[in-house]
Amino acid sequence: MNPSRYCLFIFLYFTSSLLYGQTLNFKHISFKEGLVQSPISNFLQDDVGFIWFGNFKGLTRYDGYEFKTFNTNPNNSSSISNNRVNAIFQDSDRQIWVCTANGLDLYDRKLEAFTRIDIREIKGGRNYISSIVEDHQKNIWVGTFGGLKRLNKQTLKLEDISSDSKNLMFRYSPVFSLFLDHQNNLWAGTKEGLMKFDPVKQKIVPLPKVFLERPDFSENKILVIKQDSDNSLWFGTEISGVFQFSMNKQALKNYAFKEAGNSIASNWVKDILFRERNE
Repeated sequence: MNPSRYCLFIFLYFTSSLLYGQTLNFKHISFKEGLVQSPISNFLQDDVGFIWFGNFKGLTRYDGYEFKTFNTNPNNSSSISNNRVNAIFQDSDRQIWVCTANGLDLYDRKLEAFTRIDIREIKGGRNYISSIVEDHQKNIWVGTFGGLKRLNKQTLKLEDISSDSKNLMFRYSPVFSLFLDHQNNLWAGTKEGLMKFDPVKQKIVPLPKVFLERPDFSENKILVIKQDSDNSLWFGTEISGVFQFSMNKQALKNYAFKEAGNSIASNWVKDILFRERNE
């Protein structure tokens, strides 16, 4: 990766952004312009340019002039299902999905309201939705605390993955993060560690050897997974900062907080965004 080509924004649990390294440029985002005073857990820029922020006090949308916050309302079934927003996603059909601590919601642009997806059938009643992605076949995959699920777009219900014996651990293990790479592989940070999944065959794929040789990586909870234009995968963790996996070199590099010198501000990394410098 050539760092000079990018601006990298990393959102943390306790800070809105941070200084990452000597060769990378960073822009700090504060709450002075009207953001809700709550840790930012995720963000999205949609197809019309709106910026969406998820936090622990609801969902906030910024149109370039004003902030609008959407909160849960027990008396309104068209409100978001919970104020703790874990992920925001826009699919190829321009639909915006919101993952919360109590469900999955589909945003209605015209009504500025939400449809709550029926998730009562998740094993153990685990309604916590952590993540969501869309594969190259336009299937929607959802990470829950009851395992990996696929969304049935016709019924708007979540379905279990294949019951293949190799999938059992993935089928029920809590999922903290999901990412679909350029080759249509699904990567997931789970309670059992990092997993790689083929969404077409619905089978677990063996991890590259380098991951198995790094105990400092395997002991981490993976909170976010992203891929840059050079095909490197970036893993934001709960206690060890950021790991960069170079597919070309099959190498894994760690960037962690250090008291001296320029480094990331915290080892808790919740989200990562790459942006072209000239954008």
